[in-house]
Amino acid sequence: MRLHQKFIGFLHAFTLLCMLASPAVYAQESNAELLAKIEAMQQQIDALKELVLANQDQTEEADAKIEAVADMIESSPAQATAKTTIAGYGELHYNNLSAGDSSRNVEEIDFHRFVLFFGHEFNDKTRFYSEFELEHSLAGDGEPGEVELEQAFVEFNLKQNLFARAGLFLVPVGILNETHEPPTFYGVER
Repeated sequence: MRLHQKFIGFLHAFTLLCMLASPAVYAQESNAELLAKIEAMQQQIDALKELVLANQDQTEEADAKIEAVADMIESSPAQATAKTTIAGYGELHYNNLSAGDSSRNVEEIDFHRFVLFFGHEFNDKTRFYSEFELEHSLAGDGEPGEVELEQAFVEFNLKQNLFARAGLFLVPVGILNETHEPPTFYGVER
């Protein structure tokens, strides 16, 4: 047992001696290898710097081209039409009235109104709005319908949340004057 303990002690001492001696041997080899690695890395860094500079030049050229295309888009006729709005809506009524008497059956379809909206934004402060309306499908002598220019006005921004209108527009008076279109009233007909 003592021999075994001495052998273990010797093995520990030998291992410790090897560990202390080996860094010096490896350090001499490692320093040369590390220096070679550092030089290789420096070459890679220099190559990457050149790529970054080349990419910066390409990025600046691409940015200039993008700005030129954006300027062309803003000044194109397509951009002008993007500021023009055409919209519309219609209202159709179907009435089927019978009071239990077949002689009094009344079926009626009425295209009550058909409205076209045209608008254009001239700039950030000036806009044009208009509404053209056809009521009851027919208009003329003895016919129930009407054709009217309901609104046509220019709106100017004076300040934030303050504007002026000039032209033909609905006067904002009363509960139904501006909000007279379906579904803002209850029932089929107002």
